[in-house]
Amino acid sequence: MLLARIVSIAVLALSGCWLDRDRHVTACESDADCDTGFECYEGFCVAEEEASVEPGCAGGSQVESCYEGPAATMDVGACAGGQRICVGTTYSECLGQVVPGEEVCNGKDDDCDGAIDDVEAAAACDTRLQGACAEGTLRCRGGVELCQPTLESQAESCNAIDDDCDGATDEVPSAVCYPENTAGCAPDAQAIWRCTGLCATGVIACDGAAESCGGAITPLYEACPDVPFAEDEDCDGAIDEGCACPSGDTRPCYAGPVGTRGKGSCRAGTQECVDTEWGPCVDQVLPTAETCDNPDNDDDCNEVEDDVPGVGSACIASDETGECRNGTLRCMGEPEPECAAAEPSKERCDDIDQDCDDDPTNGFDLSSDEMCGACDVQCAPSEDCCGAVCVETAVLQDDADNCGACGRACGAGQYCCQGDCLNAAMPMMACNCTSACGDKSCCGNSCKDLETDEKNCGACGRMCLRDRTCVDGLCR
Repeated sequence: MLLARIVSIAVLALSGCWLDRDRHVTACESDADCDTGFECYEGFCVAEEEASVEPGCAGGSQVESCYEGPAATMDVGACAGGQRICVGTTYSECLGQVVPGEEVCNGKDDDCDGAIDDVEAAAACDTRLQGACAEGTLRCRGGVELCQPTLESQAESCNAIDDDCDGATDEVPSAVCYPENTAGCAPDAQAIWRCTGLCATGVIACDGAAESCGGAITPLYEACPDVPFAEDEDCDGAIDEGCACPSGDTRPCYAGPVGTRGKGSCRAGTQECVDTEWGPCVDQVLPTAETCDNPDNDDDCNEVEDDVPGVGSACIASDETGECRNGTLRCMGEPEPECAAAEPSKERCDDIDQDCDDDPTNGFDLSSDEMCGACDVQCAPSEDCCGAVCVETAVLQDDADNCGACGRACGAGQYCCQGDCLNAAMPMMACNCTSACGDKSCCGNSCKDLETDEKNCGACGRMCLRDRTCVDGLCR
């Protein structure tokens, strides 16, 4: 027992663990801190039984590396080798090693298989969301267990389930409908429902997880009422077919949808009794699809002229550039609407091509302090725009390419002195002024007004001879 303790403590000492005992994996304060079969001795967990120490090592005291987990897992993930010591002919246990354990969600590879947090499928959990999103599964994300919805939010359908997870069930959008395989109403080429006679479309309703077409009027048996105005109850386009009548009698008739007679282009016709049966309804005008080749008419008899499907909606004018590509569907002489390009507008400096010339910045001076190189670049108060680049104004005092102002370049043999070009070959013109000259020029050691100075007229050192005076930089 004492030998095992001595061996264990020796290993810890030789491996440097005395320097940071609290961080060692076998550090302890009491036996309760140690695994089964170990006890706390001198601040470390050591084996209770001397039998746990392997016999058979070479004589002498020596330390060697050890690892008792699967060889392929060593130094993978959290797994690491340890050390053991041979004292006499007895090995200590392998101290400090970390062998594969159970994978948990902690951002580590606990089972040392090369994958981090590859935990098994977790249990069901409550996401605290509504509807179909309420049920979830615990998933490991970034070392933290999160309850991820089993079903994501999706469009609502009629199924007694809150599919979009907003707390309401089966709030399907209203849509026009008509019972399938039933005569009387059908969509046209533009997907607009057209009905005959008294038949009418309804609206989709959801009741008990089943959709129904509520409010639709389907064909009835043709009635033979003694009324002055006949209607098409069975929605077949004929009126009171098979009904008896006095030969020679006539009456107005209309086989179009309810509410369209007398509206727009729609008109009633006339029906005559022939051989005691009503004949066809002649000269009636029924609703037709609205098209672009019949302008200024209400062809579908809904009291709106030229409401051609799609007209007024946005489209892309592919042959145009800039903002003109954003077109609108309009009637342009063809039966179907066409995409009319937007009109060009005044160009604005915003990197958008308003005038549709494929140049979003034309007409703008991009060399100004307000737009230097680009529309959205403005130079600071201490800067000037030179060559479409903002530069410090102070630089213009000695920049030979921009001497005193952007684009003012000094010639060969000259240099820039406080915003003026001086001749390098004339020592008396050396730039020695101790302060900026402002509107004046630095000539020698002082600032001179080249507009009026007779000894420096127009340039440093240029003198006006005889009785001439310097006016506006010229000797006169």
